[in-house]
Amino acid sequence: MRSYAVKNWSDFEKLEVEWNELLVNSDSDSIFLTWEWISSWVEIHRAAKPYIIVIRDSADKLVGLAPLYHCRMRAFKLAPLKCLCILGDIESGSDYLDFIISKKESGKIASTIMRHLKQNRNDWDLIWMPKMSGWNNSVQMIADACIDNNINYVKRQTEFSSIPLDCSFDDYLLKFSRKHREQIRRQKRKVFKNDVTIYHCESADEVSSYQDDLFRLNHKRWMLLGDPGTFVRKPNEKKFYQSFVLKAFKKGWLQYYRLSDSGEVKAIQLGYLYNNIFHQMQEGFDPDYINGVGNVLRLNVMQKCFNNNTSEYDFLGGHSEHKRRWGAIIRKGYDLLIANNKLLPELLVKHRVWPSGRYITTTTKFS
Repeated sequence: MRSYAVKNWSDFEKLEVEWNELLVNSDSDSIFLTWEWISSWVEIHRAAKPYIIVIRDSADKLVGLAPLYHCRMRAFKLAPLKCLCILGDIESGSDYLDFIISKKESGKIASTIMRHLKQNRNDWDLIWMPKMSGWNNSVQMIADACIDNNINYVKRQTEFSSIPLDCSFDDYLLKFSRKHREQIRRQKRKVFKNDVTIYHCESADEVSSYQDDLFRLNHKRWMLLGDPGTFVRKPNEKKFYQSFVLKAFKKGWLQYYRLSDSGEVKAIQLGYLYNNIFHQMQEGFDPDYINGVGNVLRLNVMQKCFNNNTSEYDFLGGHSEHKRRWGAIIRKGYDLLIANNKLLPELLVKHRVWPSGRYITTTTKFS
């Protein structure tokens, strides 16, 4: 196998044809690693410096990708660190970050990636891979590859939430607590007493108006809590959404729903359907309207998922009482931190000092 690092965006763009072909033949296949997702992120973050490890077999076929980029961090506010992160990790809403490795000879490919990184140890100090899924073999495979190459790592558990849609919609409702079921029924009756219609985005020409409604209602909802909302706090994330949704629509992934009363939008939900899984991304509702309008829209979207034989409604990262009431179960994931064989990175890993904590901070995200 042959390995090399892509260090400029023009060479990254040459991988477009092969990227998704490899992804669908890997255990890490998710919408957050598609060419469309990653290239949309790159459009917004051209200042980032790529460090994409490419693995090709003897026939020059692409069999492995470590889609990394450089960022600068600082330990204890003093010591600079050269960190490698996964493309698309910030200002996008991504989860399930991972290497992309062909299922055939996956262990050998993962070891080749880590060997390349070890041979180029001056290029990095840490590799930070948060929000990895725990229900495929990827974390263990990368851990084994680290061990094969005498590279230290540490992992910690994190949580995702998902609702398996493995029954009928009526049976699903019976899984609610009596209190939650009655609450939803009351909210539904109140909302549908009005001139209410639920719409699904059906054309590319409609996407822009759905986006405007999402940004407006998301902001209005969060302002009640003194928070302007994601799209105001993170303007680059707003730009990412504006770029990616059009690509998602063309691919048939976009699931945009809004609830209107007499033509005025009162609630909206954005999701993506990929691998027959509905990924719930963002939502918004008018807090001045009927209490529970967001719940009513969610229930309608879920019913459509059941009707379309969607296998799963994925709440993505984190678990909360709100998600539990909807029937979500906890899915185990991991954050993975890999250290170069240098004194400070080794100490950070040994003592489980995480980049998401107060002892390691990002100085300039791109370097």
